Amino acid sequence: MAKDAAFAKMYRPSSMKVARPAPPSMFACFFVRDLVCMAAFFTLPPQLSAELQAVGATKVAADTASQFALPVLVQLPASPWHLLGLHLYNSPTATPRERLLTIWRQMGPTVAARMARIVPAFSVGGTLNRRLREAWT
Repeated sequence: MAKDAAFAKMYRPSSMKVARPAPPSMFACFFVRDLVCMAAFFTLPPQLSAELQAVGATKVAADTASQFALPVLVQLPASPWHLLGLHLYNSPTATPRERLLTIWRQMGPTVAARMARIVPAFSVGGTLNRRLREAWT
């Protein structure tokens, strides 16, 4: 979250001449975003895999599908929290309506970028990590 605060300050609007301290509300948004993401990266894939296996999927197929799908799909609920945190910093006096409109406008590109960034690290990486751990134990 410190990295997020540093990026918010580095990429602040040109109208904000001096970087201001990051508000606690921004950190709260990033905390929720990270909490949701960590659940989808590490906690939920084994649970979804078990459910898929219960309806007939093989273990390998269920493990792979859940590890690929969940980290990508969680970007849909996580990205608004990310954008809200940035907007709280960049536009401290914005109205709730302005915040919602800004988040709505930025959702498509943000979700796409976050999904693309997540696939190598948590979908491919998570699948390979699990397979290596299983092979070595």
